[in-house]
Amino acid sequence: MRQSLRLQGLFVFRPHFDDRTGPSA
Repeated sequence: MRQSLRLQGLFVFRPHFDDRTGPSA
C-alpha cells in the first residue's frame, strides 16, 4: 500500500510518467 504513495510522489516529480499512467490526467 505504501508503494502506491511512493509512486504518486515520483509522478509528482516526474510529470513525463503521466503519459504512462496519467494519475493527474
